[in-house]
Amino acid sequence: MVIGRGLSMLWPAADALVVVGLSVLSGLAYHLFAYGDAGHVLDYAKVGAAVAFFRWVLHHPVSSISARPQNSLRYQFYLWNAAFLCLLAFGFLGKISGTYSRGTVLLFYASGLPLLIMWQAAWKHLIRQGLFSGRLALRRGLLIGTFAKVDEFRRKYRPARSGMIVTDTVIFPEDALDSTEAGDATLKELLDRAVELARQTHLDDIIVLLPWSASRAIDVCTDRLMTIPVSVQLGPEAVFDRFSQVHLSRLGPATMLNLVRPPLTRVEILSKRLFDFFGSLALLIALSPLFLVIAALIKLDSPGPVLFRQRRHGSIKNSSGSSSSAP
Repeated sequence: MVIGRGLSMLWPAADALVVVGLSVLSGLAYHLFAYGDAGHVLDYAKVGAAVAFFRWVLHHPVSSISARPQNSLRYQFYLWNAAFLCLLAFGFLGKISGTYSRGTVLLFYASGLPLLIMWQAAWKHLIRQGLFSGRLALRRGLLIGTFAKVDEFRRKYRPARSGMIVTDTVIFPEDALDSTEAGDATLKELLDRAVELARQTHLDDIIVLLPWSASRAIDVCTDRLMTIPVSVQLGPEAVFDRFSQVHLSRLGPATMLNLVRPPLTRVEILSKRLFDFFGSLALLIALSPLFLVIAALIKLDSPGPVLFRQRRHGSIKNSSGSSSSAP
């Protein structure tokens, strides 16, 4: 079953519903614990809907200009904090922040991101299992190129496990790559067949599997395939398997392939430090009820304090204090 087009619309909607649901659950949990009643469920849903809307608005401009993956934990952390900053600014400018419980918003902020990441990981795991088993597919693809390159691509990369159903292949004979009239005629005939197959099967991708040194044949393929509304991609070269992060970069009008990423800059080091600090703080707040339960169980099971403290002598006879949870 091909789910590529449906998944592109279903994923943002499901993501927004999960955010709204987490907001409602946070509001109910806080008000039941603090006041003994459920509070205003509609207000919790409005906060969640606002956060989901700001996440969606902020995600689209960034994803369209950024070359970095948007599924990383750091990106999700930035997106979550930016959405809440927009929520606070909107509440301040609209003078409506007083109608919402600050405890509810804080609990939603602290616990929402870890739970949202867990939901996304579970959803992606299910999709990945479906792709790996072959029951699901995200896209339909057509492979065109020489027999050696097509066979290598199928065996090495296994497109079915990455979510692509290969509907057909168009094999180019080796003499079609020659700069001769017979080679040009053969190449154009095979490309006409590829265009006809693409129109009949409603393809998502056409992957051109030719040696990158065959620049003339690649130019002919792209010129002919640009006449149909299908994504045309040039297949990989073996040298790129040595590098884990290959992406396009620009130097003025020149387009280049960036093979090796430079070390972290000072801004990235600072952002990583902030991510580690606030991420740890959010997890500590979210897991604090579990820590309280563990502390209570230790207190009931063992005599003495929950945290065990003792002065110990080191290798150079100096003493220092150490603490740990009681056994």
